[in-house]
Amino acid sequence: MCGTWLIKDAMNGANEVDWCCLIETGWLSDMKTELKQRVAAYVRDGSDVKSFYVGITSGNSVELALRRRYDTYKRDNGFNVMVCVYQSSSQNLVRDAEAILVEHFKGNPKNANLTGGGGGNISNGPNHYLYLALRYWPKNFTCRNR
Repeated sequence: MCGTWLIKDAMNGANEVDWCCLIETGWLSDMKTELKQRVAAYVRDGSDVKSFYVGITSGNSVELALRRRYDTYKRDNGFNVMVCVYQSSSQNLVRDAEAILVEHFKGNPKNANLTGGGGGNISNGPNHYLYLALRYWPKNFTCRNR
């Protein structure tokens, strides 16, 4: 599942934001290595990702949940791709997954997480998602299916 939003802003005109859903589900203890590898594949040296942000969101629909988390910070810092990488019905598991990734990538110079994780708003679900916001340049993002 992938798509593009046109985000209109009175001050900055319109931005295109690509989104992609590559959801993994399952016990976090079984998924830790896969999640780290998936993020590493995007942010490795030599990739077109210039910076990234790890975050969480929730809602009925992954697309609407991701769209709701595309905020002023992400727009102002040039993030133009949102990729959902993990889903759970448990808010605690998604928060734990976020903490694992933020800790694992805290020394990466492309990491734009300012709070160290855990600072995001979250609703009552029913689905909870872990996502990457990417500043991808040049604008030639391709959704990486399994």
